Amino acid sequence: MTNPETVRFVGVETARASRDLRLAVLTSIPSLWSDAARGMAMAKELSCLAVVFDSRDPSISQWTGCPNAPVALYADELPRTGWAEILTLLERLGGAISLIPERTQDRAEMFGLSHDICGEMGVGWIRRLLLLHSSFITEGREGFPLRLARYLASRYGYAPEWIEAARRRLVEILTQLGERLEQSGGPWFFGPKLTALDFYSAAALGSLVPLPDSVRPIIPLMRPVLERLEPDVRAAISPALLAHRDRIAPKYFALASATA
Repeated sequence: MTNPETVRFVGVETARASRDLRLAVLTSIPSLWSDAARGMAMAKELSCLAVVFDSRDPSISQWTGCPNAPVALYADELPRTGWAEILTLLERLGGAISLIPERTQDRAEMFGLSHDICGEMGVGWIRRLLLLHSSFITEGREGFPLRLARYLASRYGYAPEWIEAARRRLVEILTQLGERLEQSGGPWFFGPKLTALDFYSAAALGSLVPLPDSVRPIIPLMRPVLERLEPDVRAAISPALLAHRDRIAPKYFALASATA
């Protein structure tokens, strides 16, 4: 359950009146970017007000200046929407722990692997692309409902000729992550040091292999959609990666059903 002393869910007007750290996050489905941002704020024990993002509520996007989530706001600074921008802000605000390695080589590796998860043609991007592809080739019987698929495709892009290369890349990234975790000796990607990469990987695995509703609720319409996964992608997810996800998720990604 979310610690009320760190990340506390509030209404948009309460968040708008604050100058402290605020996050607009998606909660209805597993969101790699939203779940990781929320989890990292918790791990750092930063005081944070969170608003559940709802695309049907124009007051939220009017407040954040952005039509999607996550968005991080602090004081009068410009809103931050990119995963690296949000991480940099959280790190600047300090908190109980640092989530970026001190060694230059480790830092470069962490940001590189994080980009492979969070960036364009990364795990989250490809997962959405494959779901869109399933929607279109099955006329909505699999993947997203067609109306949602058309909306997402118009916003994020889709072309069937991307699919084969994207799926291969997803398998390569998941294989690389499994190998890196094994090489670290655990329990985290950088051994005993918890970093942002641990949150991005765990959140990505939560979008590929959804957590139970007792940990991370999903709206009923979308759970069957998200529980379908291509066999080659599923085979690339090592037991160690799933075990790593399960060390992070119950503590940092859990949501009360009322917020989902």
